[in-house]
Amino acid sequence: MRTFIYDGTEHLDPNTDFSPEQVKQAMANFYPELHNAEIKEIKRPNGDIAYEFLRRTGTKGSWKMQIKTAEGKDWVDNLIRLATKAEADMYAFDLAMRWTSVLNWQTVESQDPANYCYENGRLVDIPEPALKN
Repeated sequence: MRTFIYDGTEHLDPNTDFSPEQVKQAMANFYPELHNAEIKEIKRPNGDIAYEFLRRTGTKGSWKMQIKTAEGKDWVDNLIRLATKAEADMYAFDLAMRWTSVLNWQTVESQDPANYCYENGRLVDIPEPALKN
């Protein structure tokens, strides 16, 4: 029997015909940060296999949202960087719906490391890796 672990929660196999990568992509519809997650295989003593999805944090390359407002003609952004385009799109849409002066928004790639995840309609801070001496 296969199970899939993400964020400490074990999920049953949604489709035994799916590869672990296909399961990860299907689950990314609910957890967008999984789009670039690593997969770790865990063989259990009883012969079952679990696949754990691990977020990649602090890696180069991310997405940022930019907006144009009624007051400006240039695209502007903030320091929030998200791991996937899907997360950045959801964050940008949410922000544009709450702000009154947004004329347009877009998401673009950034060379900065991801510093937030967008989960359940909220930004979640990604802690920086511990500094090594």
